[in-house]
Amino acid sequence: VGKVTGAMSANLATRPYDQVALGTSEGVVVVLNRFLEPTNGLTWIDGTPLGTFVGGGQISAPLVGSDGAGPFVVLTGTTLGTVVADARWASWILPPLPRWWRESLASPSILETGSESRIVGIENQAMVARATTTGLKSSDVALPAGSPWGTPVPLSINGVNSRVGIDWRVDGTQIIQIGVDLSNDDIAWQGQPIALSGFFGSSAGDLDGDGTDEWLSLSGTLLSRNSASGSATSQGSYPQLGYSLPMIAPFQGATPDLLLQSGGQGAKLVKNDYSLAWESTATEALNGMAGTRTTCGGATRFVTPAVKSAHLRAYEGATGNLL
Repeated sequence: VGKVTGAMSANLATRPYDQVALGTSEGVVVVLNRFLEPTNGLTWIDGTPLGTFVGGGQISAPLVGSDGAGPFVVLTGTTLGTVVADARWASWILPPLPRWWRESLASPSILETGSESRIVGIENQAMVARATTTGLKSSDVALPAGSPWGTPVPLSINGVNSRVGIDWRVDGTQIIQIGVDLSNDDIAWQGQPIALSGFFGSSAGDLDGDGTDEWLSLSGTLLSRNSASGSATSQGSYPQLGYSLPMIAPFQGATPDLLLQSGGQGAKLVKNDYSLAWESTATEALNGMAGTRTTCGGATRFVTPAVKSAHLRAYEGATGNLL
C-alpha cells in the first residue's frame, strides 16, 4: 500500500531472528520474514502531515490529551521523532501544530502523575517524564539493560497515581515488570523475569476495590501484581490464551471486571475474586489484541474484529453471548 518510505530491522518476538519492517507513504508498516513474506498484515501508525515512518523506537497510534493550554495529541514515528502537537485548530485540512518534539523519546504515554499530566516514555534506557506544554524534563530514572514492551501504565496506590509501571524486555525472551516512583526518581521495585512466549500484554486497575491497583498480565498463567509492594501471585486456572491481553473494565455492573481477550479461544470474563463469569464461543479466529469495550442502549459490549473479515463481532458484556 503506497510507496516504501523507510526500512528498519524489526526485533519482534514472533520470529527467532530479526525481521524487516517497511514503512509506506500510506501510514502503514509491513513486517517481512526471511522469505520476504508479510507476517503482520497492515498496521496504521499515524497521519502523513508529520511523516509516517522513521527508524527506531516504539510505533503507536496518536494519543489524545488536554491540559491548561487546550487539547493536544502525541504522535510517534514521525520524521521529528515523538511530537506533542497543539490540536486546538486542527481540522481535516490543517494538522495539529507541534508544541515540541524529541527524536529519542519512545513508547510515550499521557499519564496523570500527582496534580498534572505529563508525557512519560523511554529515552536512552531511562524512563523520563516531560511537561505536556513545554517538553521540559521533570524526571529521569535509569532502567536496566533492555527495551520497552508496550507503553508506561499508571499505578494507583491509595487512590493516587504515585507510580508508573513498564513491561521491560530483557535477554530477548523475558519480561520484567518495573514499578518506577517519579516523585523520588527511583525504581520502587522490580519483578522476577516472566517467560515471553511471543505475545505479552498487561493492564492495571483496582479490581478488588481496595484503592490500590492490581497489575495483571497473562503469559502461561494469570499474574496479579500489587502496585505498592510489587509482589505477584498467580490467580485462577487460566492456561495461556493465544494473542492474550487483559482488559480491566465494568462489564456486568458498576464495578470492574477482568476480560481476557484471545486470538485462539473465546474471550473470558473474570470476576474480581478471579472466578470465571463467562467464556464466549469462538466461532472463528478473532484478533484478540484489538478488542474494545463499548455500550449500546445502556448495555455493555465486547467488540472485536474477526481475522480476514470485514465485519466486527459483538459479545454481550453480561453473558458473553455473540450478538
